[in-house]
Amino acid sequence: MLLFKDSGEERIRTQALSDAFHMVRVASVLMHPIAPKGTEMIREYLNLGREIWSWDRIFEPVYAFMENPAEHRLKLLEPHVDFFPKHPSQVRMR
Repeated sequence: MLLFKDSGEERIRTQALSDAFHMVRVASVLMHPIAPKGTEMIREYLNLGREIWSWDRIFEPVYAFMENPAEHRLKLLEPHVDFFPKHPSQVRMR
């Protein structure tokens, strides 16, 4: 596993961020059939359309789903947002 160390190089930081968004997108596509609510929430925060679920486009980078990547804005993610809350049977009552 390659770990990212901030070298200060903008090119490396940009590629690491791009790779991370691609991994989130692919993981979301894989999880979508079994966790649709949480993955739809991820899509909403990425501010992307439903075409991200297309298996015909699975290898495309996340930027391919943005009209204008330079101006694309993500939805603000507040602290403590839970994309995959526990099922009530998993919550221990005190």
